[in-house]
Amino acid sequence: MIARTFATLLAVAATALPARADEGWRFQITPYAWVPAVSTSLKPASWAPTIHTKMTERDVLKDLNGAFFLTGTARYKRLVLLADLTWASLSDSGSITLANNLQIGAKAKLTQMSFTLAAGYTVIRRPTWLTVDVLAGVRVWRIRGELDVNFFGLVDYDVGTTRWWADPIIGVRAHVYLARRWTIIAYADGGGFGAGSDSTWQVVGTLNFQALKKLYISVGYRHMSARYRDGGIRLDFDMSGPLIGFTWRF
Repeated sequence: MIARTFATLLAVAATALPARADEGWRFQITPYAWVPAVSTSLKPASWAPTIHTKMTERDVLKDLNGAFFLTGTARYKRLVLLADLTWASLSDSGSITLANNLQIGAKAKLTQMSFTLAAGYTVIRRPTWLTVDVLAGVRVWRIRGELDVNFFGLVDYDVGTTRWWADPIIGVRAHVYLARRWTIIAYADGGGFGAGSDSTWQVVGTLNFQALKKLYISVGYRHMSARYRDGGIRLDFDMSGPLIGFTWRF
């Protein structure tokens, strides 16, 4: 599906007429807040039980230990550079069902950091209504999973694991001009391909308003997902939810 999407965009780009040359380097930086619902499945060791956690946006706000999100782009003519940093720490508690429906208490903590760096080319550039970029790059992950199991109030056992890996990604970004101060930005990427994780992908859509000459306000929605396997260690997670950001262009 991802491959077909990129092939279609490239086919459309091949029919686009050349656009005028731009001025020099242009930059923008966007700190943003993202409050996703989170679904995780964590198996920190081959012998350890798997704990499944589902958290709504309200749960995330309640159990959030900390978070930081920042993205930015740089452009020179048709060259595009993109960087995105996400960091969040969440904790939750629940129970694990064993044989004979016995339940034991458990606490889980997940700390997630990702850094995406990509470079690309503007394949469609119509300054009054549409810009489309095709990109390729890498997303580096650091995931720390911790599990504290309480055996009927008698024994506590802690297990944790930290994993680093890097996923190659390909992506596409479209910027649609709606009106004088209003635009839509849509971004999607996918990758992994077994090089780091089995798979990773994300989609982001924002509605943007130019509040000042160099300041933009954005609201939107983002989904990010990954599937990671390494021996007996398994981590699956999905994060989906609204975001708000403030962009400074210079």
